[in-house]
Amino acid sequence: MEQRSDVGRQWLYDPCTDAGDPLGVVASVKVHNSIYASVRLLRPRECMGVSDFQFLPIHGVPGHDTRQFPGHREVFFYLKDLCDEFGIMDVVRLNTKVMCVAMASEVAGGNSSQVKWQVRSVRLDPDNGEEVAAQEEVFDAVIVANGHYSHPVAEPGTMVKGC
Repeated sequence: MEQRSDVGRQWLYDPCTDAGDPLGVVASVKVHNSIYASVRLLRPRECMGVSDFQFLPIHGVPGHDTRQFPGHREVFFYLKDLCDEFGIMDVVRLNTKVMCVAMASEVAGGNSSQVKWQVRSVRLDPDNGEEVAAQEEVFDAVIVANGHYSHPVAEPGTMVKGC
């Protein structure tokens, strides 16, 4: 479940991060996670790919960055291609925000010795981000990958209040 409209997390650039108040000190910024327009890799692309899908330069295709230390857009393209290559988008729900993850109470007809997880999520309207529909589901396992850039820090040592 991904609350944004596409995969890529911080590599899915949002121009609001380059606005005059990117941390939302004056007005709340609804960017959950995004790098800045000028960001380039600190490591060579050869160190960034996965073993089954190397992060190789794509020559001759407009918009692709063939440098050894490419910009953020090339990383985003790589992540999209990786999802396409391995069919990851078949199991991803975009515009879906996870509200709660908790151990599920005993599931009817299930094996009580196996831990299950109850996940409450809401579907978000892709145009305005408003909650459209809530859903509760039970899963055998949950991976939480919220990233450590989810909430901006306005001042050193000051945490922005979470949900």
